[in-house]
Amino acid sequence: MTGPGPGPALEGDAGPVPGEEPRAKVTSVRVGVGLLLGIITVLVLVVDVLLAGKPAFRVAAPGCGLLLAALSAAALLEFYALLERAGIPSHARYGALASAFLLALRAILPAAGVRAGDAAALALVGGLLAVLGPAWSAIGFRPRDGENQDGPGTLRPLAGTALGLLLVHFPIALLLELRLVPDLPGVHSPGPAGLLLATMVVLACKAGDSAAYFVGRTVGRTPLCRVSPKKTWEGAVGGTLAGTAAGAALGGAFGLPLTHGITLALLANLAGQGGDLLESWVKRACGAKDSGSTFGEMGGALDLVDALLLAGPAGFLFHQVVLN
Repeated sequence: MTGPGPGPALEGDAGPVPGEEPRAKVTSVRVGVGLLLGIITVLVLVVDVLLAGKPAFRVAAPGCGLLLAALSAAALLEFYALLERAGIPSHARYGALASAFLLALRAILPAAGVRAGDAAALALVGGLLAVLGPAWSAIGFRPRDGENQDGPGTLRPLAGTALGLLLVHFPIALLLELRLVPDLPGVHSPGPAGLLLATMVVLACKAGDSAAYFVGRTVGRTPLCRVSPKKTWEGAVGGTLAGTAAGAALGGAFGLPLTHGITLALLANLAGQGGDLLESWVKRACGAKDSGSTFGEMGGALDLVDALLLAGPAGFLFHQVVLN
């Protein structure tokens, strides 16, 4: 996962070049892009906090919703490009537009008077229909000009499109659902409780990501996983400790019980590391080092959100089972 931090492949996602020791490059461009992303994120959070003071926006999140919609669309386009590189076709623009539309709609509908539960149900059903959309299109709109046109090959782009929505859209949608939690007993945050919980999840991943990079680069010796050879167990442990501490400290500052804060931050960090490895495996399977170059030296949008693909669902599940 990348973002305002060391780079798109913390401790490296692809194998080393034979005969050459890869080195991390922390350039002014990378730092500048990271700072810009951080500023944009803070501004989005400030907008949502200010709007949350209005009753109609208490259970809406236009800022975060539109930000996540844009990130999801960009990440999906990169994911579908990876699949294309591996010979797996997809309906890339359709998948990206469907995800962006559904996420933005889910975040804004409550402000228009739609009950939060109804908006969540509409978003879920809309996501399922988006997965099935290309199949219905193939059934209903393809001309009848031959008996053999519906061969096995017609299923491949449908499967590729559905895979992207399942791996990228739905996890980000669950992170948005966590953000839209309005209240939580004992929590005294300036905005909705979900804003605090979602920020804790992201912070646990980001702080852990940066710590894992520096610890792995300085004292890392034991390889962590074959899909990301330069990641180390030392870096993973350091990242887990730092991410858990950062997330729990943020929660404790706004009244979340310490045990809950530590547990949520720990789950988010571990799940985030799993999401990072999942994306590394996809890139390795597709023969790519980075998912794209959306953010220049920092990599692509998929590199930016990879940890959230598992951390978002983990945070949402923790809220539903423990905090709710």
